[in-house]
Amino acid sequence: MIPILEALQSLLVSDTAIADAVDDGDGGYRIYGPRRTMPEMTPPLPRTIVLQRVGGRRLALIPISRPRTYIRCYGATTQEAETLYGLIDAMLYDATGRLRGSRVVGTWLLYWAQLSEPDTGIEAVSGWPVSFGILESEWAAIAVA
Repeated sequence: MIPILEALQSLLVSDTAIADAVDDGDGGYRIYGPRRTMPEMTPPLPRTIVLQRVGGRRLALIPISRPRTYIRCYGATTQEAETLYGLIDAMLYDATGRLRGSRVVGTWLLYWAQLSEPDTGIEAVSGWPVSFGILESEWAAIAVA
């Protein structure tokens, strides 16, 4: 079973707008998490997404996980960072604000998600433009035939 953050990374790059925005030009994507750390970069920063799990629950008797994921979107400007965060919102929700539907990623089924409104500004430590928020989601492990 793949870790949920890896499933989330796969879900993000399955969206054409997000994949195009974070394409690194070498056949990969600038989406980083616990198994793929962000390399040293200097401004202007290319559009980049960093995922970090910040808790959540896993139910013991049924294969359901409810992770909370801290999402940071970077860009050359605060507007670019906020636009990238908006692409994640557009991937998850339709124009009426409803979840676009369940998604199967590997051995996980994403069937509920709530993305916070972004906080946008200049990151204190790095000095980079960033738009960030929390994704609360619910995933069920599924059997793959």
